[in-house]
Formats: sequence, structure tokens, C-alpha cells
Amino acid sequence: MFGLIQWTDQKQRRRAPLRERTVLRLRFWEADITRRDRTPSALLRRRCAAAARQLQRLGVTRAVFPEGFPHLEEFERYNIRPADPLPMYRALTGELVQAALEARGQSGRSAVVAVCADHLTAEVRQAVTALCIRNRYVLLCAPDRNGTFCRQLRREYGVPLAQTGDMEQLRRAAVVVQFSPRAGAFPEQTVLELYPGGTLPENALGLEAGEEQLPDGCDRRQLLAALWTAGAIRPGQVAVLPVKPPEQAPV
Repeated sequence: MFGLIQWTDQKQRRRAPLRERTVLRLRFWEADITRRDRTPSALLRRRCAAAARQLQRLGVTRAVFPEGFPHLEEFERYNIRPADPLPMYRALTGELVQAALEARGQSGRSAVVAVCADHLTAEVRQAVTALCIRNRYVLLCAPDRNGTFCRQLRREYGVPLAQTGDMEQLRRAAVVVQFSPRAGAFPEQTVLELYPGGTLPENALGLEAGEEQLPDGCDRRQLLAALWTAGAIRPGQVAVLPVKPPEQAPV
């Protein structure tokens, strides 16, 4: 089970035991941490450590925290870390690229999309396959021994998937999906960093159904990542919204 950390301004004379809470069929151990405007930081850290100890005894290693939670280190001492959204974002590669193209005013029928990776893993194959179904021109910058994977997709989907490591060819791509850190992106491209330590896309994520069941105040990426990991939501249930361009100041 995952942990679910929530702020509360209700004073607790006795620390209540952790409670079970179900969100979209996924059970959480929920811990409330009392915080008020004048609560000292040292006291907050002690309360976080106490909650972390309780969660650790229950075998929790991943948790969903409030947005901008400042005391993650207190939980990390007990081997409890935030739910990782990266696998979910990788599985949503097709939707993220579509949203990026829409934000650029382009479509998958004409724009070139590139995928760069150090290894042709199952996640990369799944993402490239999804892109080939949605987009007409896809470039693969990853090891593909004898071009087997490229030929397979051309045969199954009739798409002109091309393998390349040529920077001039990659320059043609409007959107570049990076499954591994890679230098050489061009300023006019939209780069999606889908690798550990990368900056995840800023797209807002929504649910086609069940939005009203999500608890308030939680880090949305962590919450959806927990639901995703547990199989409570799937790709067709998650909507990826285009990133809004920054508003220009009036002249």
C-alpha cells in the first residue's frame, strides 16, 4: 500500500493511528500532520518523523505528499519516497507528443517526431509504436540491431519509421522525446525529457472519470503515479492538456 500524507489544522491531543482510505479502488494508509500558521519548523519535522515511523512499520515505501512538501527528508530517513510519475509519463508518450504538437499549431500528419534513447527497451518500443500509430513521420535515434524493430513497424503499421543518428536529420523534428539525456537539441524544438532526473513536461493531467474522488491538496503527479502503478487508472483514462503559452504583458 501507498502512504497518503495530509496537512490538517486540527489539534490532536493524542496522535491518532493511521487510517485506511480508498481512492479509485486503491487503498492508502493516510496520515494527518497538524500544521498551523505559527507551528515551529522543528515541531513539524518531529511530527513528520513520527508519521514516517508509523508508515514504515506497515511496510510503506512510497507515498503521496502535499504539494510543495518541505520535509521529504524526514520520510526518506525511513526509506519512504514520493511515488514516481516517470513510468506513467513514458506510457503517455503518444498523448504528450500530441499535446506538444497542438501547442505548436502542428499535427501528426505533417510534423516530424524523434525518439532518442541509449537502449531499445520495452518502454521505448511501446512509446515508438504508439507514436507510429498517431504520427506520419517518426525518427528513431536508438540502437536497433540490423534495423529489425524499424522493419517490424513498417510491416505491421505501414509507417516510414527511420533510424538515424544524424543531427541534421534530427533537426527536422518538431518534438524530440528523450528517454536518455542527450545533448544537441535545437532551440526551435520541443523536448520532452522522459528520463530519471529530467524535467517532466508541464502539461496538466486530468481523468476522464473519477476526478471528483481525488483528495485535495495532494501533489497531483504523485497521486496519479500511485494510481497508475497500482493499475487503478490506465492510458485511456488520463487526459493530457496542452501547455498554455505564457501570457504577454500588455504593451
